[in-house]
Amino acid sequence: KKISNQILITLLSQKYKYSKIMKKLLHIKNIRKEIILFSLLFIIGFLTFYFSPDLPIYTKLSIIALILPSAFFLFREGEKFNKKKLLIILIFSILITTLWDSIAINTGIWDFPKNAVSFRIFGIPLEEYIFGFALIIWVLGIYTSLPHFKHGIIKEPHFSETPLLLMVFLLQGVVFLFVFLSGAISYIKWLFILAIIPSIFYLFRKRERIDEIRLIFTCLLIVIVTFIGDFVFIKNATWFYNETALLGRIGYIPIDDVLFAIFNSIVIVGFYTSLPSKNILTEKW
Repeated sequence: KKISNQILITLLSQKYKYSKIMKKLLHIKNIRKEIILFSLLFIIGFLTFYFSPDLPIYTKLSIIALILPSAFFLFREGEKFNKKKLLIILIFSILITTLWDSIAINTGIWDFPKNAVSFRIFGIPLEEYIFGFALIIWVLGIYTSLPHFKHGIIKEPHFSETPLLLMVFLLQGVVFLFVFLSGAISYIKWLFILAIIPSIFYLFRKRERIDEIRLIFTCLLIVIVTFIGDFVFIKNATWFYNETALLGRIGYIPIDDVLFAIFNSIVIVGFYTSLPSKNILTEKW
């Protein structure tokens, strides 16, 4: 009996070692495929830049800096997106992008040179819709790629959803009234209404499912991307800001854009984790 137990233990340990080796080999194989995909997309971006001189600059940069990196997250080996949830969020993003840019353009917070964009839909450059899609895919691509951490490390209070949602609407109404009375040409005021206050709901709702540590790392990485992206896009005159509408700048980069990146990342992750994984139309969000 002792001998048979020893043999069983030996076999199990060998099987465990074998499974660990297979996982490592699979991981190396996935990394190799991701490097090949990244290299292919880089080559496409390089060719786009040098062989499309007639494309408007925002269109060209959208292909290189927005569409191709998004394709990496969508088609890489082992991607972890829930496609149904992603599709729902992308559909919502059309409405949000239209709302955001309509407010910003009509109030004079930002705008786009005519020769920098291809054409407009509802008065919004096509490239802005691409930007909205890309931001969502990047945020969720980073968030779902990071390792899982122990949930609940940050012990923030949580509240019932209905009163919390009413409080969010009330705060948005108060800020909107303040904007109406004090002047609408302010990036940060609209950011409070459309991103900062809604993020409160997702962070403090009772059924909140966000991995807080992954969210923090996601926000940090998106801020870095924002610094790089703004530097490239602003320097190439793809869009411009009304300086009086900004809190200030860090070099080329508006402080408001950094806050935009952080709080929109929270809203995107919050919305994504709120959606049920299977029966999206029937299960409770």
